[in-house]
Amino acid sequence: MSSFDRRTLVRRDGTLRVQDGEVFDPPPDHTFWGARWHQTREHTVPLLLERLEEHGAVDNLRDLSAPRQGWWFADSDVHKWLEAAVRVDRLDLAEPVAEIIAAAQAPDGYLHSFFGDRRYERLDGSHELYCMGHFIEAACAHHERTGSSWLLDVAVRAADHIVREFGPGGEHEGATDGHPEIELALCALTRVTGDRRYAAQARRFIRLLPDALERPGGHAVRALYFATGAWDAAQLLDDDALADEVEQWWTELVETRMYVTGGVGGRWVSESIGRPYELPNEMAYSETCAAVAAARLADRLGDTLTERRIVHNALLAGVNQDGDSWFYSSPLAATHGNEVNPWQLGRDFSAGSLVQRFPARRLPWYDVTCCPTNLTRWLAALPGWQGVGDDPMAEARAARPTIIHGHPRNEATRGCIAVQLGPFVMCAEEVDVPELATSSVGIRAIEATIDSPLHSSLDELAGPLPGVRVIAADLHWEGPAFGGREVVGEARSVPLVPYFAWANRSVGAMTVWFRNLGNVH
Repeated sequence: MSSFDRRTLVRRDGTLRVQDGEVFDPPPDHTFWGARWHQTREHTVPLLLERLEEHGAVDNLRDLSAPRQGWWFADSDVHKWLEAAVRVDRLDLAEPVAEIIAAAQAPDGYLHSFFGDRRYERLDGSHELYCMGHFIEAACAHHERTGSSWLLDVAVRAADHIVREFGPGGEHEGATDGHPEIELALCALTRVTGDRRYAAQARRFIRLLPDALERPGGHAVRALYFATGAWDAAQLLDDDALADEVEQWWTELVETRMYVTGGVGGRWVSESIGRPYELPNEMAYSETCAAVAAARLADRLGDTLTERRIVHNALLAGVNQDGDSWFYSSPLAATHGNEVNPWQLGRDFSAGSLVQRFPARRLPWYDVTCCPTNLTRWLAALPGWQGVGDDPMAEARAARPTIIHGHPRNEATRGCIAVQLGPFVMCAEEVDVPELATSSVGIRAIEATIDSPLHSSLDELAGPLPGVRVIAADLHWEGPAFGGREVVGEARSVPLVPYFAWANRSVGAMTVWFRNLGNVH
């Protein structure tokens, strides 16, 4: 695809119409990130639309009187998909869906397919403002990409409705959605229209929760969206005090509650961040949506180093190499076999989202499909992200592998090491060492010693994956779990692959962290 003028847009019937727009250069398809962008454009966006249609998410908006299909917040997935489709120039797919959404809007600007006359009765969990926020973001992207204002006008009507209802003197003044997102959207609308009323309303929502930025905690995605909205409002309204709160919150998050992969969310319970250094490996929640949110906030804050860590590891791991199945949670270790979800508590959740997410594997669909659509819109926004780099594979090939030591306050990684090559955190997979993965100790207990310098084996793995090798002891355990002993056998070389690429060749055991035999400093 060559550079083209965005004033020329394709209608559904194949004819052209002209709008004022920007000139855009799609990233080259032979580069690491360019290939992902083109895959998103040609494969993932059309495929996701098929699945959203199949599961009724678009029909919910197409006919508000039809029987409901899926969750009450499914509109948000259509809106996130719409933003992705616009950003990869699939207007042939995007505009028909945009017209469906616009037709679903109520005369007063309200836009949600589920609640009807029961508006705003349960804002703590209704996701009404959340869903409208994702639509507003999509409409802003549509205007930025096409120069057309017809969809932006729908977003303005929705935002004006929100300001009337939730602003000073409004019927719902002092209330807000339990899931932040509208704050980001209103700020995006201020940037596009220049109307500061929207950013001011975003700040009013932020100030309803004065303690939320005191320390990182709670639901990981919500917390990150909240902080991002607060930062956007602070920038647009020159609120230095609010900006300082966000920066301090972010620093504490990165230093005490972020995985080496850039993932956020150590607890499955409430999908939450957890306490300082509460970062379990196999039971990491580390939701893909949290990685997307963290990357966006890091980008805004200019924290390029952390953004690079997130996008090349936790975020990119969320989608497979073919662009058609996704992780919801991204652990840093996985055991061998198809173990049941420990959170089932004896109940049958055969169709529930928890069973879908453990043991970790990428799936083509989730009943809550926030992660696939969210990650797709991030990939669609390439190459505008600061932290992606020009060619991370070349950087990895030229880099000397580095050793990362686990923090002593994190019991899951105390005394352990991880390996990083360029921007990529590396891991060991069962497919490369099946005899270790199925031993009495298991792959997660590999004790590693590192060649000096660490040996690089870039040409020994299938495909364009950079690799390094560690020397692992062949361990076995004799006796009971509480008082046996390790028997150390023959040492062997274990290849490592980038964490983002695990579970593409097969699903099995994996580990990022290795026990340190003591000679690695």
